Order: sequence, then C-alpha cells, then structure tokens
Amino acid sequence: MITFCNRAFSETTGISPENLAGSSFSACIVEDDRDIFRNAVSGLNKENPSSLCTLRIRPKEKSVGNGIWTEWTFTAAFDPGSSCTMIQGIGRDISWEREVAEKEKQHLRDMEFLSRTAMAFLDIVDEQELYQFIVSKVKELEPSSVVTVCETDMKNQTIMMKAVACDEDVQNLFIREFGVNPIGFSVSFATDPSASVLLQKKGIQEAPSLYYLFMRKLPLDACRRFEEILAIGKIYLLGFSSQGEIFGQVIILLKEGYDLVNTGLIEAFTNQASVALAPPPDTKRALEERGTL
Repeated sequence: MITFCNRAFSETTGISPENLAGSSFSACIVEDDRDIFRNAVSGLNKENPSSLCTLRIRPKEKSVGNGIWTEWTFTAAFDPGSSCTMIQGIGRDISWEREVAEKEKQHLRDMEFLSRTAMAFLDIVDEQELYQFIVSKVKELEPSSVVTVCETDMKNQTIMMKAVACDEDVQNLFIREFGVNPIGFSVSFATDPSASVLLQKKGIQEAPSLYYLFMRKLPLDACRRFEEILAIGKIYLLGFSSQGEIFGQVIILLKEGYDLVNTGLIEAFTNQASVALAPPPDTKRALEERGTL
C-alpha cells in the first residue's frame, strides 16, 4: 500500500498524491511486470534489505505503448522483531536509455542484413534468381506486404513485372482478375506523361492505386476487386538507378492499417540491388546502340 509518493510519480501515473495514498503500488505497474515487483520485495530481509529491478509503469497517456520503463531500488526497514515496517522505493525513468540501446541493436541488425545481402549478390549470376532474391528480401523486411520488382525500359516506355513475393493465392487472384500471369506482365506508359514522371523519381514514393500504377491499362473494376480482396492499403514505389537513370522499381503493396517500418534499410538494400542489376557501362552502351535498353 502506498503511503507517500512525490510529484514526479504522481505526474507519471496521472493520479493525484491524495488518490494514490492508500492504493496498491502493483496497480500502477503494467500487469506483466507485477510478479517482478512482488518477487523483488518478498525476498527482502535484514540481511538483504534492498533489491533492484526494472518495471514498466502504467502512464497517464494511453498512447505510451507498453508503459514507461523505470528502474527501482526497494529498501525495507525492520523492527527489532525483524518484521518489515516500511519499504521505500526510489525509481528513475530509463525509457530514453532503452530507446538508445534498442536503436544501437537495430543498427547492428541492419548492418548484418546488408552484409549478408551484399555477399549474396556476389554469388548470384542468373538474372531471374537475382530478381527473386530482391523481392524475397524486401518481403522479409515488410512481412505484411506483396512485393514485386519491375524492369523499366525508358526508351520503349514500358514497365514489366519480373518477380513477385506473395502467397500462391495472390498470384492466382491476379491471373483470375486480369487474365495474365504477373511474371512477365508488361504495360506501356507512352501515352501517360504523369507515369513517366512518377517512374523516374528517386527515393521512396507513395504510389497511386493499382489502376493508375499500371497506367490505366487494367480494368478499373478488377483493380478495385483485387485491392479489396487483399485489403490493400498504401502502395509504395522505389526506383533502381544507375548513373542517375532509373531502370526498374520495387513496388510494395501493404495491408490496410500498415505503413513502411524499415524505410532506411529498404532504401539501402535497393541501392545494393541497383548495383547488382545495373549492366556494366560497356554492355549498357551496346544495348543502347541495339535499341534494347
């Protein structure tokens, strides 16, 4: 039972000192952490009067995720008969420290991911395997998504789907609604100047609907059904570039209610993929002369 609390604790919980007095300290703790508190104080005795533990305090702002991370030192006082008469708790907010530590861990995980993919790119020689590797890794970073990689031919003004990362049911739905296999599906944007502008933008772009993404070449009703059945929300587009020129895209279709989480890592990985996909300068010039790039 709480007999006294300072203003900082009162402001954290959003409960006045008067209302906290006489209430249970456990009620102020996130439910999953209450056993940690009970174990910490139940073991206090004259020989070991103090204990240290980490607890999440229920905040007054409900938007603060899973509680405010705090570190507490509990110290017990005993009477001559060794009965506990009082436990004093001194806590401090460690949310910022944990946030910094988590960011450092995430940075290391990101670097490990990019190190693995960089080595993998060196071992892949088959172009189709390369495309499939790219979509699978983006899907790994954004599990609640459908991912496709497209090749853009700015000379002939076409965009072609080269690989898809999704369940088989999604591919079957695409075939049923649009009458074509997604792999190898190609559309022209020669008559749509706005599409050319979108496809040449660098960085992550929020794309329009599926209907506009495919240059209004697919039936509008079918596009809407496809998005509705899969509960598609936001669609993002990220270009592959070499020497300032865009030559392909990663397209990410997210479920409703989701947004991109790993934007920085996805951009870094896409830059890696651009290097792996880009033809060598001599090959590029030869292809341009033949009109195939």
